[in-house]
Amino acid sequence: MNTRRLLDDLFVLVRNIPFSISLQPKDEATQITQLLQNYSGGCTAKHCLLSRMLRTLGLKVKLLDFPFYWQDQDFLPADLQKMAIGLPLSYHLACQAMVNGYWLFLDASWDQKLANIVPINDSPFIIGNICKNAVTPHDEPTFYTDIAERQTLSGNSAYSASMDKKIPFYSALNDYLNGIRVAAQT
Repeated sequence: MNTRRLLDDLFVLVRNIPFSISLQPKDEATQITQLLQNYSGGCTAKHCLLSRMLRTLGLKVKLLDFPFYWQDQDFLPADLQKMAIGLPLSYHLACQAMVNGYWLFLDASWDQKLANIVPINDSPFIIGNICKNAVTPHDEPTFYTDIAERQTLSGNSAYSASMDKKIPFYSALNDYLNGIRVAAQT
């Protein structure tokens, strides 16, 4: 099989898993297992899976952790933006893969059925396609080799005690995204 075609297929496979945020366990293996069992997951689980598959193919992969505020995300409807005001800093995980001597940015967060509200990334492994970040970042990303390094160096800030403030928002966001998917089917 053509390597570029295989990389394209893997990216699209992960991208098309429905995005939803849950209070996921922190270790990579459990995140990947739950993502595959539930056929749904957030950016961290999706990029854990994608990076593991790419490493299995022999590619070098780096994880990128982008700090962002939910209230700054233009795709959110007014009621969700209002709920997001005052939420603590969040973190969006994407990755880079070394392909033909170049680091290629990969963001497989948003699934195809959300195309009416967010830009959907086509495979960056097709010449001319460029991935866009799924969020509007607040600052430059931090680079990690894997999730364990992210947790060690970040002090688990992405999973802090402030989660109780994020849970109602995440639930409303997931409901909104599911509503978009249902509307896209009709």
